[in-house]
Amino acid sequence: MHLDHKLNWDTHISKLESKLSCYSGKFYRIPEYLSTNELKMIYFNLVYSHLQYAIGAWVSATKTSLHRLNTIHNKIIKTISCSSYRRHVTPLTAN
Repeated sequence: MHLDHKLNWDTHISKLESKLSCYSGKFYRIPEYLSTNELKMIYFNLVYSHLQYAIGAWVSATKTSLHRLNTIHNKIIKTISCSSYRRHVTPLTAN
């Protein structure tokens, strides 16, 4: 968890955004090698766990920062579910 001197979440969200962008690129390359269930397992271990960490305290985060995270998150989910980028995202389930 990263907070600045003003107890702002922007640093934490920026680092998380960078990490999720890296994961997004990896998820884009591996779907042809793994099944959807294997991709979901990797998603829940790598991406979802980071997004859930300290989520209750994110109330003070700016909408712009959260929107950027949401955009990357949606891109990862669409890659896993092989959805068109024009469709709305449906939540993933563990099984």
